[in-house]
Amino acid sequence: MTKIQKKKHGRSLIAGVNALFREIETNKGEAAILKDVYAGYFAERGGLVGILNMARFVIPPLNRILHSLQTVHNIRHCAIDHCVLEAYKQGCRQFVILGAGYDMRPFRFSQIRNDASSLWIELDNPATAERKMQLLENIPDADIQCQIKRIQVRFEDRSLKHLLEEAEVREEEAICFILEGIIHYQSEEDFQNMCVDMLTGQFHREIVLSFITPKTVERAGKWQRQLLTWVKEIPKLFFTPHALKEHFQEYDCNFFQHWNYNEQVASFAPHAKERSVRQSQDVAHIARRVLP
Repeated sequence: MTKIQKKKHGRSLIAGVNALFREIETNKGEAAILKDVYAGYFAERGGLVGILNMARFVIPPLNRILHSLQTVHNIRHCAIDHCVLEAYKQGCRQFVILGAGYDMRPFRFSQIRNDASSLWIELDNPATAERKMQLLENIPDADIQCQIKRIQVRFEDRSLKHLLEEAEVREEEAICFILEGIIHYQSEEDFQNMCVDMLTGQFHREIVLSFITPKTVERAGKWQRQLLTWVKEIPKLFFTPHALKEHFQEYDCNFFQHWNYNEQVASFAPHAKERSVRQSQDVAHIARRVLP
């Protein structure tokens, strides 16, 4: 059984920073990589983030790495958008997002927002989930047709299997699991158990995830490593694309598509190809599609 490892106490600082990145990107107008009109409601601005925002103007290397992180986050978010909508086209009406943070895809995607048959399940630690619920009260158009279930959980205490049962997920129907920025916090054993819980049986499953390659780790610069230390979210599990594909083939997955950073730009944000970036997570869309 999966026991998802993540920071034990307090809300996710990275979730708030990523919302800030999406807000800044959205405000670029026609040059924006993606539009998330809800991001500003959740953007983290105070404390350490506020200090870093001021420091970036007097520390050029910090400014460059923050610009780079903003770009790669938005391009990755855009790539995952594409994969989630593709899963919807493939028949998924149940979506489970692990470590949901301030994700607003069921609000942003009209197909899901207006589909009363769709179920969107958000799993996250209590501090982040509670803050999200409080901030949602400030959003004027928060009424949507799809059903959303939010489960607050200390991930180290509960298995994914039990969480899916609590959410009343219909396991015999298609499910899309979204793991954006989470698998690299797992131990190898916990990731194996997570896959067992996601891929039990022989039902239709779609998995959309981001991951870090060993080469990306080798190339990470001093400032990037320092930022991860400051926010206390240190990655520890890494895959090559080939190893990830082989891993999921053990669970009879018969579809695998992968994008490195350059491929994400070419496929989803070609107008951003001139932006300067350092390191990025790769994105993969994996599926076990069952013939009718």
